[in-house]
Amino acid sequence: MNPEPLAEPVAAVALDHGQAGGASAVCLALRAGGETRVLRFEAGRETGGVRSALAEAAAALPAGTLCVVEDAGCFAALVRGADGCGEWGFDTVDIQDIASIVCPAKHVCSAEAAAEALGVDLRPGGADPAGFLLAVMDRAEELCHDVPLPVLDLGLRLLRGARHSGLRSFLARAKDEAVGRVPAVRRMQLESLFRENIQQRPRRREEPGGKPVDPDAVASLLEAGGECSRLLAGYERREQQVAVAKAVASAFNNRRRLLLEAGTGTGKTIAYLLPAARYAVENKAPVIVSTSTRNLQSQLIGHDLPLVRRILGVPFEAALIKGRTNYLCVRKLLRAAAGGEMEADERLAFVSVAAWAASSATGDVAECPALSWRAGTGLLGDVTCPGDECLGFNCPHLHRCFLWRARAKALGADVVVANHSLLFAESGLGDKSPALPPHRHVILDEAHNIEEAATRHFSTEVSLPRLHFLTRRVKHGRGRRTRGLVSAVRNALQSGAFGEQARTDPASLKGLDGLDKSAASLELAAPLFFSALAEAMPAGKGDPLRLRPGDRLLGDLSPASDAAFRLDTALRAVAGAAGALAASLRAACEGRLPLHAELCHELSAVSAGMNQFADDLAFVLDAEAADFVFWLEKCAPRQGGARAMAAPIDVGERLKKSLYAEKDTIVFCSATLTVAGSTAFMRRRLGLEDGEEGKTEELCVGSPFDFVNQCRIGVPVFLPEPGAGGDYADALACFLSDLFERTNGRALGLFTSYDMLRRVGAQLREKLAGKGIGVLAQGESGSREHLLERLRNGNRLVLLGTHSFWEGIDVVGEALSCLVVARLPFAVVTDPVTEARCERIREEGRDPFNTYTLPNAVIRLRQGFGRLIRHRGDRGIVVIADRRVLSKPYGVWFRRSLPAPVVPFNDPAALLDAAGGFLGGPD
Repeated sequence: MNPEPLAEPVAAVALDHGQAGGASAVCLALRAGGETRVLRFEAGRETGGVRSALAEAAAALPAGTLCVVEDAGCFAALVRGADGCGEWGFDTVDIQDIASIVCPAKHVCSAEAAAEALGVDLRPGGADPAGFLLAVMDRAEELCHDVPLPVLDLGLRLLRGARHSGLRSFLARAKDEAVGRVPAVRRMQLESLFRENIQQRPRRREEPGGKPVDPDAVASLLEAGGECSRLLAGYERREQQVAVAKAVASAFNNRRRLLLEAGTGTGKTIAYLLPAARYAVENKAPVIVSTSTRNLQSQLIGHDLPLVRRILGVPFEAALIKGRTNYLCVRKLLRAAAGGEMEADERLAFVSVAAWAASSATGDVAECPALSWRAGTGLLGDVTCPGDECLGFNCPHLHRCFLWRARAKALGADVVVANHSLLFAESGLGDKSPALPPHRHVILDEAHNIEEAATRHFSTEVSLPRLHFLTRRVKHGRGRRTRGLVSAVRNALQSGAFGEQARTDPASLKGLDGLDKSAASLELAAPLFFSALAEAMPAGKGDPLRLRPGDRLLGDLSPASDAAFRLDTALRAVAGAAGALAASLRAACEGRLPLHAELCHELSAVSAGMNQFADDLAFVLDAEAADFVFWLEKCAPRQGGARAMAAPIDVGERLKKSLYAEKDTIVFCSATLTVAGSTAFMRRRLGLEDGEEGKTEELCVGSPFDFVNQCRIGVPVFLPEPGAGGDYADALACFLSDLFERTNGRALGLFTSYDMLRRVGAQLREKLAGKGIGVLAQGESGSREHLLERLRNGNRLVLLGTHSFWEGIDVVGEALSCLVVARLPFAVVTDPVTEARCERIREEGRDPFNTYTLPNAVIRLRQGFGRLIRHRGDRGIVVIADRRVLSKPYGVWFRRSLPAPVVPFNDPAALLDAAGGFLGGPD
């Protein structure tokens, strides 16, 4: 039975935009005395007509009414009007703000999204907008009974000021009802919401000798009449899947490396998991499955591994583990909640984070929408804990810790799902790894990304955002709202929390003053350095600027060099002051107050972090390491204007030492590991040309899909080459508007640059606006997951994306029937890493274009092509809008890499007719 609704009266206020686009009326739905009235106030066309209608609506409301609106900020601006005068007179609450607390795990960006999150039927066409909002509010009131009282208390304490008066009223009503319903809940604290249930499990250790897995027995599970066919409706035996399973079983048995290319639709994930899980169970030998995307991790844990458990009929433990800053830190969350000294725009996000954390089973911050909002990005550092700041076994909340819970599960698991970055970070630690069990067997899925992932892992970045992450821990905010370690230590000293001796200890007081002053100096030095760095770069397009050994571009007498010296001095000063303060506090406390040891630990961590940043600064600006490439690149002004970077030129040697030498079995798995049918390119890039006879085996199996009949590939040779600048963008947008009208939307456009995407996207929106076809764009229309979900659920949508949309996207069915490749995916010629690697290849006497640039682009195109056909029943067209695939000699490499013929079209009408004919035309 649903609980009684909250206290009356409650009203919903919404604008009815009518068919002309402008607001034509103010709609009001008022619930009072158990009855609901719906009123409509015409806005009229005169200036201020909407404000007049709002005034009429206000006059119809009884005193004390709580009003729910769709966008509180826009509503307040509308009430005030252009002259800034006028007030509504009633508390208003944004339905999105309510949903962010009641349903904190759902991403809410509109009233419709709030309704979906709360389980309310979406507004039908022509329905009263105010009545819809009131229905959403009613459902929110019901679900608010599930929000823990400590979270309601936190919201009432933090959400101060006029901006949140309506939300406070809503939370106060919910609290009054909760207290009256369950009096015992009064005694609950926020801390008590986090359960203590970490189960310590012994680390899995492989037994000596090893029991081989019978490849034929594994293959039999995939045969017609096998366990898969019994469990899966409509199961079809695939020869390619059987071959993959046998090859992986042999790799484990013989302890070898295997390069495995398995085309789309092979079922390679199940094929490699079956022998891997059986080997892990029979030998008590943990197997690590490493990926490069969260989507595949979720699929492995949520679908594939449970299915494999059913197929094998053998219970085994599986776990997902990520890097430590992917997990919420209970200690830091509680400390931030107790202090409450956060910026005004962070407070609502923080309450949403607390509500999410109280019900989260994993503490994975990727599952918390509030930490991906703009207000939440600053909070991320306040509720996560880097390694140097973690108290480990000394943490008072160890048994509530999400990270340790995940690690305890992973250390005792048979199959552990991780990402490439974590695997690289933990390699070489062996039994001492805190995140992974001792293991000798690894499967690297999405292996075509290994070089890029390893490059990121071994790179060094000197940037303002990275420095801000450090300085924020020391001190941030202004005046009475200052917070961080300086504020925390000062408050602890003044309150006597460190003891009376520390309260007046001269060394501690001097150390605190020194840290405060050095932090202020660093706050001034940091933006000056990055500004000078930006000014040191030549004016122009903003291409990265290489720093070469001995180049000394900054010069000893240049402004940037002077700013670098000042920054280094400030960094070392903060490091020294933090370390000295920690030492003086420990001496003054004499170990009598372990409760506050965490502040000393964090001071030491800050000291180490500042010294490391200073070392990285010197390393990058000196640019002397021969096996690294160094460069400067511009960035947004709010990020400092420029940053300095260093990356390894060759990751193969590093992978040999840190990964290959440590493992017995490594399976490199992807749908795209070959170029022109050969794995030579990938072997060379990953350091697998080691001369060990037979150590690295390979298997390449194609896709079971009938691409020749399931898709068509066309090239519009009537378009100019992509290098034609504005002419190309205009011509492409004009053609694509006709194409997407013919395909009824249902399309994905892949671009190689944001600039081209924005230019084409702007024109497409204008051209398709009257056709009922929506245009979504990466970076403009929401998160990657949100965009994909909209594409899957909409039949008249076009999605435009860049780098991250070329792979890892799985849209089955007619929702994606047209794929457009805007240009061949060659790496940017000015990219420093690409440039340095080409130079190295040239020095070795080889042609960099044919041995590096072109093969990389071929693999990238194959990945992009793979987004279209994801099922035997899929049909679609691919348009490669780059005539070079036909006009240049190297085009044959791309054409041979595609599984269907590439057909040129000299006339737009012919291509449009071919597309419409193959897809059956618009509905």
